[in-house]
Amino acid sequence: VAVWFVMWYLVATLSAAVRTRDQQLAEANARLMKVDEEINRQVLRTAHDLKAPFSGIQSSIHVLRWKHWEDLGDPIRKVIESIQVRSQTLSERISDILLLGDLRSRTNEKTVLSPVSLELVINAVVADLKDKAESRNVSIDVSLEPVSVLGEQKQLAILFSNLIAN
Repeated sequence: VAVWFVMWYLVATLSAAVRTRDQQLAEANARLMKVDEEINRQVLRTAHDLKAPFSGIQSSIHVLRWKHWEDLGDPIRKVIESIQVRSQTLSERISDILLLGDLRSRTNEKTVLSPVSLELVINAVVADLKDKAESRNVSIDVSLEPVSVLGEQKQLAILFSNLIAN
């Protein structure tokens, strides 16, 4: 009987310690998730705030190229072209951040799967990436059989866009 009481005491003590530790870990996890959500919100807010100035820079570059390009000297043209390339790269990064934030915010949502034509999705992605590929002297040849899969069209488009762009 004494051994049984000792065992019962040890099991009860260990069980209480495990419950306490489990509760502490759950609280710490909840705090980490709140911090992660706040960081995500701040990143998205910052990315959104940066999108407008870079669009303004790109618009100004287009005006310079359209109205005053012939009046500018060669060194100035090179600087403007460099600014255009860098602002386009940063705009793409900002769009990627916003897209990632959108995907992260949708992880808790129930995804509705429906039949999606991969041929249509991939052809649309290739059409969107055509200018970018041509600017880098890359050609994309697509030959697909009609295939449908269960999925979400937007997520599949993002997937194939990342794969093809990389």
